[in-house]
Amino acid sequence: MVYWINYAFSTISKGPETSYVWRVPTIMQCIFLLPMVVLVLIIPETPRWLAGHDRNEECYEVLRRMHKGKMTETEVKAEYDMIVGTVALETSAGASSWKDLLRSDGKFETIALMAYMELTIFSQSSTRADVSLLLAVSKSSNNLAASTP
Repeated sequence: MVYWINYAFSTISKGPETSYVWRVPTIMQCIFLLPMVVLVLIIPETPRWLAGHDRNEECYEVLRRMHKGKMTETEVKAEYDMIVGTVALETSAGASSWKDLLRSDGKFETIALMAYMELTIFSQSSTRADVSLLLAVSKSSNNLAASTP
């Protein structure tokens, strides 16, 4: 939607109205941003995140509020125990972190390069014969990269 708004205002190129070319799209984006910021401040953290950061009392309270009137106190306690137990098990097993996704295992660079090439090709050209050929080459080299150890 923002791209269409930018496109509509980019047609204004003469006179004193040119300041609206960048002001209106920016203001319209902020209109959607402000409710999201308010929601982030209102919505509590997830019980699993709280348990993972040793905030178990808050975890239990969030679970109680979430299941108020839907579950009994023993069911809420059982769910709490399951969440805390799972987090403890993952911590003791040395579960992976988000940083592990960015570590290089040799294939990450190849996959990232192929994704970049495909995005560049699709964004800068239409489906011509040379594009089809490049996509075929990238697909075959991607399969080759995935099959190498």
